[in-house]
Amino acid sequence: MKIGVLAFRGAPAAREMWQPTADYLSRSISGYHFKIIPLDLQGMRHAARERSIDFVLTNPGNYVDLEARYGASRLATLRNFRQGKPYTEFGAVIFTRAGRNDIRELPDLKGKSFMAVGENAFGGFQMAWRELKELGVNPFDDFSRIEFTGFPQDNIVYAVRDGEVDAGTVRSDTLARMAQEGKIELSGYRVLNERSSPGYPFSLSTRIYPEWPFARLSHTSEELGQLVAIALLTLPVDSAVARAGKSAGWTIPLDYGPVHDLFRSLQIGPYE
Repeated sequence: MKIGVLAFRGAPAAREMWQPTADYLSRSISGYHFKIIPLDLQGMRHAARERSIDFVLTNPGNYVDLEARYGASRLATLRNFRQGKPYTEFGAVIFTRAGRNDIRELPDLKGKSFMAVGENAFGGFQMAWRELKELGVNPFDDFSRIEFTGFPQDNIVYAVRDGEVDAGTVRSDTLARMAQEGKIELSGYRVLNERSSPGYPFSLSTRIYPEWPFARLSHTSEELGQLVAIALLTLPVDSAVARAGKSAGWTIPLDYGPVHDLFRSLQIGPYE
């Protein structure tokens, strides 16, 4: 059984994080062998359409799109483990260099250059797009240029730091993770449209949305989906498998209604 994984930090990192989960499922479910298939967003849609994958582990925006187009159904939601605690929701940051006194609020980005993962990237663009739109900034008309670089998101952080672009957006915990890894200094960046959410420790520029779901595709049997769900939900939170995925295991599927709200607001995905 092939699990399509959105490789937002590249294929090697995706395999390192999630092959232990595939191995755990192979051990837990008799008669089945599970394999990780790292994919980008376009590859995920193509693989789902061609039925060359059986399950997906992807961001909530991609999941909602696959749900509408190909009948994907969520089995569990990730408990992302960051700074010693599990989180089942996340957001995005819109940021510039700390020394840019001409960029202090989102409307200041008009006429500036901007970098994001891709037009279809949920945490890597669409979350930010919603906030920009609500403050009267059209990314496709109002920026001097918009550059979509794909994964990994780290490259966007470096591009802003090095002055290659005026501002950018990434998943909310990216800056903290890169600082923890010694790759950047947080003091070198200014987060725009900063807001907070109760219990959420990372800088935010956007609303928060439910974490990544693990889902089965419509051609995958409901019976196997149930076995996978049981295995995921009973994965020990402190196991080596969970640690490899930088998680505290899985919880029951969250409400992905907020993702639909974003798509309706932007008239994209199922609401195009």
